[in-house]
Amino acid sequence: MSAGDDHRERSQAMWREVMQEKAPPVSDPYTELTTDHLMGRIWTRPGLARRDRRLVTLTIAAVAGQRDPLRNHLRASLESSDLSMAELHEWIIHVAHYGGWPTATTAYGILRELSLSREARQRFVRRQAIAPSDIPVE
Repeated sequence: MSAGDDHRERSQAMWREVMQEKAPPVSDPYTELTTDHLMGRIWTRPGLARRDRRLVTLTIAAVAGQRDPLRNHLRASLESSDLSMAELHEWIIHVAHYGGWPTATTAYGILRELSLSREARQRFVRRQAIAPSDIPVE
């Protein structure tokens, strides 16, 4: 395995860790740079913890009005346990005062959608765990 292949594997592993999903295939210059540089060099730097990088990324995405990256990082921050729902609500309050109320309102709406989706998924899993079809018939 070459050093480039090893770096790519580490970069894709970091993508999975940060985004809580499989890295996209590297098939063009943009995904190559995102995977190898952003995930493989920036998110792995020693100066900040992943949680700190997550807060910076969330703030920049929110203030820049980037709904898709904001949604992706809010979801990943919850799934990775980098941030709790309570911490994200506190982050939104802080963003409202420094980044503007409309910015925070957008972030709050996305977080609320994610929260409702997670709750629905948890209810579904609980229902499936006790579904009559799961009870063995004697």
